Amino acid sequence: MSAAGREVTSAALLRYHFHALMSASPPPLKRSRSTEGPPPLAKGRDVLREALDSLEGDALDDDLDAAEGEWLFKEGNVVKGPVAAGLLIQRLREGALPADTMVAREMGGWVPAESVEGFADILRQAEKQRAQEAALRREQAAARRRRMGRMTVLAVLVLVPFLGGAFLGRTVMKARPWDDTEKWYQADPPVLGLKKKPKKRPKPPPTPPPEDEQTVAADEEKKAADEEKKDDEEKVASRSKKSRDRRDSRRSSKKRDKKADKKADSKKTDDKKSSDAKKEDAKVAQADLPRTLTEKQIMGGLAKGKRGLGKCIRTAIDKTPDDIPNKITLAFSVANDGKAVGVKLLERQVRGSTLEKCIQKAVGRVTWPKFYGERKYTEVPFKITKPKK
Repeated sequence: MSAAGREVTSAALLRYHFHALMSASPPPLKRSRSTEGPPPLAKGRDVLREALDSLEGDALDDDLDAAEGEWLFKEGNVVKGPVAAGLLIQRLREGALPADTMVAREMGGWVPAESVEGFADILRQAEKQRAQEAALRREQAAARRRRMGRMTVLAVLVLVPFLGGAFLGRTVMKARPWDDTEKWYQADPPVLGLKKKPKKRPKPPPTPPPEDEQTVAADEEKKAADEEKKDDEEKVASRSKKSRDRRDSRRSSKKRDKKADKKADSKKTDDKKSSDAKKEDAKVAQADLPRTLTEKQIMGGLAKGKRGLGKCIRTAIDKTPDDIPNKITLAFSVANDGKAVGVKLLERQVRGSTLEKCIQKAVGRVTWPKFYGERKYTEVPFKITKPKK
């Protein structure tokens, strides 16, 4: 008999003796299946009541719901807990603890988990679920084996003819069953017996017909007239060439004079501009302007046009969202007068687009403080977040 059974039997016996002492007619004693005799009873009603209360409390613990309260359990020879019933049920369901794990509410009342009603149901369900999972795994393994078998058969059907053909071709090439001797070549007639074409001989030049004396004289006169005409044309051409050369020389001299005058004028203009620039530099120095702008000043001025830039980007996203990259880089330079020049987008995808033109206008409306140093080049990246479709 298990420890829980012995405790229930002891509680029943003590309850019987207590009623026998309290009343004249005690209730009939229910015999227990246990072969062990009743424990020795303490004398006195108080001692008997205390023993009965302690044993009844231990026996009533088994009647509580297994999913409530806390439990002790043994893992090997190590006692662990108390742990919540839910945690113990989870470990039993997962198989982390075997079905014969000894559990108890308190030390001393150890029983197997499979003998507790609440745990037994959970163990049966877990075992059924594990059996179903094992059956599913076996079915999947069988399906994989069938699939591999079909693939193997298909590979054999494809590769066997190929390998057989390759082996047969190699065998035939090694055996060479045909006749390849020199005698066979000599016995084989040529495919076509065509005659070679004879080489073409060049035709002799035609002989001129005989000429009479009158024809020869006419030809000589014609040749003399042609030569005289050619001399006259050469004289006219030489005179016209000389006149053209004189005209070209006069024109070139005039052009040289004009270039010299323009050069002198440009030099005067450059000198005047340089003097004006020096005067302007002197004025700027007197006005105590800064030499250049700081990054903070540039970003602060660009923040003034933030609204216009945002409007340009939103409009471009609404019209052509697929043509707009996730990041654009704005590049521009700030001139001495505080205006932006050379405004552009560095991404090739948006060059010359409506977005770039809109941004150029928006940045062109921004003004920065004036300075007298070199232009300030700046690149500003913008990360674009597109609405989700």
